[in-house]
Amino acid sequence: MELGVRFRSDVRASVTAIRFYQTASNPGPHVVNLWGPDGSRLATGTSATGATTGWQQVTLDRPVALSSGAVYTASYHSEGKYSADEGTFSRAGIDKGPLHVPISGGVYAYGSQSAFPTKTYNGSNYWVDVVVQSS
Repeated sequence: MELGVRFRSDVRASVTAIRFYQTASNPGPHVVNLWGPDGSRLATGTSATGATTGWQQVTLDRPVALSSGAVYTASYHSEGKYSADEGTFSRAGIDKGPLHVPISGGVYAYGSQSAFPTKTYNGSNYWVDVVVQSS
């Protein structure tokens, strides 16, 4: 599965890495992706193999400049084990400027390889985040 989060920025910034929460049952390696508003893959990276539980941070192969107000998607590919909480994005998104996650911001896609995630399920949060550097 490809698991991700949609977000937008109020300011010009660059995404340098993607973070995701990993459990011991989901040891990786994992491919992370940053997708543009049109679904094109803008950057990628690969995590190390290991059964470490906690937040994993994977540096992208290149920083990606964000356009203010455009909606991007950060995601990672998992072999079926992943962290999720239903309902997180059901009634409201998250507004912690300069980044914002819309209602139903948690997205996924089925497949054995990375694909642009667009499906939602009960406002689920798949525990994916971005590391940004302000311009």
